[in-house]
Amino acid sequence: MKNDWSKFESYIRRLMTENNVAGAAVAVSKNGKVIYKNGFGYRDLENRKLVTEDTIFGIASITKSFTALAIMKLESEGKLSIDDPVINYLPEFQLQTVDMSQIKVHHLLSHTVGLPPIERHQELNRFQQHITYLANIDSRPLGKPGEYLSYCNDLYLLLGAIIEKVTGRLFRKYMIEEIIVPLGMHRTTYSTEDINKFSNVTKQYSYDPGTTSFQINPWENLGNYETSGGLRSSVMDLMNYGNIYINTLSSQQKTFQKLNLPKMWNPTFQIGENEFYGYGLRTELDYFGHQIVKHGGSLPGVSSYFGFIPKEKIVVAVLTNVSGGPKIEIWKAALHTALGLQIEKKKEEWPEYNLSSNELQALEGTYATKKKSSRLDIRVEKDRILAETSGTSSFVRAVDNQTLVMLENGKVIRFFINDNGSAWAAFFNLRMLPRVEDGAV
Repeated sequence: MKNDWSKFESYIRRLMTENNVAGAAVAVSKNGKVIYKNGFGYRDLENRKLVTEDTIFGIASITKSFTALAIMKLESEGKLSIDDPVINYLPEFQLQTVDMSQIKVHHLLSHTVGLPPIERHQELNRFQQHITYLANIDSRPLGKPGEYLSYCNDLYLLLGAIIEKVTGRLFRKYMIEEIIVPLGMHRTTYSTEDINKFSNVTKQYSYDPGTTSFQINPWENLGNYETSGGLRSSVMDLMNYGNIYINTLSSQQKTFQKLNLPKMWNPTFQIGENEFYGYGLRTELDYFGHQIVKHGGSLPGVSSYFGFIPKEKIVVAVLTNVSGGPKIEIWKAALHTALGLQIEKKKEEWPEYNLSSNELQALEGTYATKKKSSRLDIRVEKDRILAETSGTSSFVRAVDNQTLVMLENGKVIRFFINDNGSAWAAFFNLRMLPRVEDGAV
């Protein structure tokens, strides 16, 4: 198997130029040994400071797998079970019109509580404050626990509260002492204060096409959301982290070898034709003959991706310092190079489907929640179907009578059809958006 990293580097530099990426870092390991590491572009554009493999970036939602890992560790120690009701640990946790005894730790891990997207309250720093907030939201559940998946950062802060309850330690303290330090991740932190003490830390950028310039995003204090997106790390530290999943740990880390880690990526809830969500990780069962496990992250100034192939013992990490960067394309290019596949080799195209006028009418409309950023509009413009979300528009084409694919980026929109033949919800970006009448939210 030939690994053509020079071709990979040319491809990445072109991607970065085309997508206005200031800086990126990539690392790949096999059998626990790093086979590729490199930095591209700048961590500090103004001062022309280069990215290296040790540059610290935000990793955003890759953080979720760390929290899920902590739950697996506590379960292995007999301190909890993922089948336990959440109220066993957090009796004050309440949601309106929901039988709370039915919500298990499993549902928090897999985003299957049935909670639609809700407003983010980053100013809350104590879990009890957030539990009180959740008890007072006026939000109709999507269905029974386990019936639907809708990605929700707030569920992972509940996991953080459970970790505090069963360990008697602050979440951050437990994670650093029991996960981060034992894995040798010495350039990894939750703390925005620590960021200023490290050297070789990136600035975080957003590209403004109107002014063709980069804007700096400050490091944010995420409050309770540090459980789901608050880690800052380097690709080399993520190689150490990946070793836990491919079982290439050192003898000093043998405590992790007792964990039932495949439980984290066992198919739990189907989110695509060949893809499932587990516990803080997604798994694709057949990717050119390989099972791949992965998760990405996005925050202002952060586009990240991490994953591994359990059987091949390959780990790949990509960190970039710009909002909306081509993280998946870079990650797949590195993965393909490690596997000896063509860099731009793509899976089979979606089939073509022509919607009838009734089928199209069933999908047209607005799908939204009270969360301001969660809105999707489907309409017809000049005999073409247009999807508009987050202020951007993309023409789409139908795959079947309840699935649309965006032509620009390949993102999939799946619709849930009621007994009357109309869509009552759209599943997009792992979130369930209920349909609203007359475009009103």
